[in-house]
Amino acid sequence: MESQDLILENLSHSFSKDAQTCVLNDVTVKFPANTWTAVMGPSGSGKSTLLNCSAGLLVPDHGSVMLNGQDITKISRADRVKLRRKSISVIFQDFNLVPSLTALENVGLPLLFDGQTPDRSKMLQALDSVGIQNLADRRPTQLSGGEQQRVAIARALLADAAYIFADEPTGSLDSRSTTRVLEQMRNISENSQKTIVMVTHDSYVAAFAHRVIFVLDGEIVDEIYAPTAEQISEKMNHLRRTEVA
Repeated sequence: MESQDLILENLSHSFSKDAQTCVLNDVTVKFPANTWTAVMGPSGSGKSTLLNCSAGLLVPDHGSVMLNGQDITKISRADRVKLRRKSISVIFQDFNLVPSLTALENVGLPLLFDGQTPDRSKMLQALDSVGIQNLADRRPTQLSGGEQQRVAIARALLADAAYIFADEPTGSLDSRSTTRVLEQMRNISENSQKTIVMVTHDSYVAAFAHRVIFVLDGEIVDEIYAPTAEQISEKMNHLRRTEVA
């Protein structure tokens, strides 16, 4: 499935009625189709809220989220669920695997929910792309945290979704697995017409993206195209000093 630009306009959100707790403050940003954007910022800056609003997991207080040509803030919850099944894959920080299913079955689960019959060879290929095809028949309790994370990533990569949203997707992986997964995500973004939005704290991870946007106090304050890890680290250090000041 081919993606269109993902556009957020005047997005604001608060988790209480107190204006002092505004998590997102009038954010406007475009995520161009078929590109990979990393979202970075100090803890509590609004990164995950931005991701969740973009993916239709959270409805903002104000503003619009144009995804697949429609404002998903204006549709019903049931329609958002249908949209996520068709167009969106999410790599959650806490894996969200079903304990009673094998790794292979967990990978194919979103396709089953969408009424499709998963192709076993493609599911195995997805597991192989993150280096754990040999663990296909194991259940989550038989896997390490890093292996469970790779199952969650394989599940997102298998689905024919135009948009992939990832919250710290490599946080539980060792360095070799991290590089392998990031190379696969870069390949998918560039060659499979997918739009990826990823939250991370890791400058090395963010440098694989085409662009990095920086969030501070609920606002986008800067961005870097074709970033290097050094540029990202320097910018993050500056934001931390700004936050303390």
